Amino acid sequence: MTNKLPKLNTTAPKKFDLKKDFLKPAKASSKEIKYGYIYNLLTEQTRTILMKRLAKSDGVKYSDVKKDKNLYERYYTQANNELHNKNYKIHSTIDKKLYVAMNEQAQQFKGNLGTTHTGSGTDANTGKTVKVSEPVQNGSVLLDNKTGQVLSFVGGVNFKKSQLNHAFSTQRSPGSSIKPLITFAPAIENGLIGSQTMLADFKTSFKKYAPTDYGETIQNRFVSARETLEESYNIPSVNLYNYLRQQGVSSKKYMSKMGIDLSNKEYNQLGITLGGTENGVTVLQQASAFSTFANKGVHVDPYVVKSVTDPTGKTVYKHKGSKTRVFSKQTSYIIKNMLHGVVTKGTASALSYEANFNTKNLFGKTGTSNNYRDNWFIGSTDGMTLASWIGYDNFYHDNYNLASNSTDINQELWSRMANSLYKEDKSVFNVNKSFKKPSGVKSYKVDKETGTYTGSIEYNGITTKVNQHTTNSLYYKGRPEAMSYNNFAIGGKSKNYKLFWDHYFGRSNGYSVVKQLGENTKSANELANENGSGRTSGFSNSTNSNESSEVTTSSTTTRSRTTNSSTTSGTTETGTGSGTGSGSSGSGSDSNSSSSTELETGGSSSQESSGSTGDTVTGNVETGTGSTEN
Repeated sequence: MTNKLPKLNTTAPKKFDLKKDFLKPAKASSKEIKYGYIYNLLTEQTRTILMKRLAKSDGVKYSDVKKDKNLYERYYTQANNELHNKNYKIHSTIDKKLYVAMNEQAQQFKGNLGTTHTGSGTDANTGKTVKVSEPVQNGSVLLDNKTGQVLSFVGGVNFKKSQLNHAFSTQRSPGSSIKPLITFAPAIENGLIGSQTMLADFKTSFKKYAPTDYGETIQNRFVSARETLEESYNIPSVNLYNYLRQQGVSSKKYMSKMGIDLSNKEYNQLGITLGGTENGVTVLQQASAFSTFANKGVHVDPYVVKSVTDPTGKTVYKHKGSKTRVFSKQTSYIIKNMLHGVVTKGTASALSYEANFNTKNLFGKTGTSNNYRDNWFIGSTDGMTLASWIGYDNFYHDNYNLASNSTDINQELWSRMANSLYKEDKSVFNVNKSFKKPSGVKSYKVDKETGTYTGSIEYNGITTKVNQHTTNSLYYKGRPEAMSYNNFAIGGKSKNYKLFWDHYFGRSNGYSVVKQLGENTKSANELANENGSGRTSGFSNSTNSNESSEVTTSSTTTRSRTTNSSTTSGTTETGTGSGTGSGSSGSGSDSNSSSSTELETGGSSSQESSGSTGDTVTGNVETGTGSTEN
């Protein structure tokens, strides 16, 4: 495909001519930023829009076009010719100031993401051996929660060397970032758990599948649903997902409504709750799905293209937004309340001091796939969702993984981007908007160790009251169960309950002592710190303050139902990774932004996907029209 260098500008009073500035770069007080990722993205998405339009005019379904290779190539060629011969203007949602701010931070920090590996590989086109380098890549997306607009993104660390858009096109294992979406929210929505419901974290297996927590550890105790999310424990999550299936609750209907389509085979594997997908998800998909919680349970389709106009100003395409109710506002509130603990005392607690803005209403989730293949952090406020992924492409059949401290590294990158974005436009974050508890969310006083109502149990022939420590548990549907000896924790087994009660009544028996499996020699504290935990022990120290978490999650706790069910997949850490691969990009769209970008097409010259595309723009920093090196 050939085309002239596109024109990228913002609405008055700021005018920005990509071609002009590229040919006449600014001097001393300027920085560089590459717009190749934007150019390719808008071109690709507009081409798809035109393909759908052409197919519709012929009475052909686009779904059929995608299934037929010849039909697809035909409409692709037609759309491509139309796109570059009719001088269309593409109006996008991308805010140039935010894009520059976000990519500037990504460029400044890329040297800290990890080792850049060098070696040789075989060129797929020529068959020749070539020198290659593998840096740690980053894909990030900033979404406006209410509109679904993609305000900014980071496509990669070096467009000249790799034009693959890591925010929109690569599919990777989401790791534990999928847990609240696929397991915990559906469980709350269906009244199966409250925030303090206990889940078993003991050595267990499901036929050939034996999950472990981070670093091949086992907590050897009962943990609350809240703490499970805060510390991203795997075994309790698997137990809960297994329980969902036993109760006939399908996560598929929720995930599909949020734009993530997985196969029935994937849903039948318990490792899916740890991110064990077959192909993975894009950063855009994860960010968009996660924004559902900030939107009180409503998913808004994400988009980049607002409209397409011809040279006469006639609108050829205009985005029509789509909203879908996924979860109740009550479930969304409880999930947000639980995930706030992730950033105050859990695996993303570093953000509480790295962020230069009020984190009182920030909630998020970390994710790490097997062997540190992928690392994620997704954070939301009322106004925005910002998702960041880092990992290696491993294009040449290499097997490079991130460093063990990748959680800390990615969170620092996230905070740097977030701080820069907030400095540029505070209104996008809306950090002071609190999440009001909706009617229908019920708070029950429960025993902290069991997650049930306080009550009495019989121990060694003696009836004893269990009510020393209480806390509050949030429910949408359902309510806490009555106190019992052996029926209070999901996934709990008889030997687990005996271990718990013996410990509860004073016996030193190893309960709650973290067990290390495998050959890892790191201590429990070292692993907790490596995983981003703000805790120094296996217990939570959250308070009952309404300003953060509503619940105290100290010491032990649980709830019940037995484990064991047919399943495979998953891993001993955070689910199977998915490696690299190209995936779907976002959809077209519409909406208003004071500094959104525009792209004019038409003419000749320059390869769309090559490193020589007009991707470098220079502008004077003082006028706010340029920025940074990419």
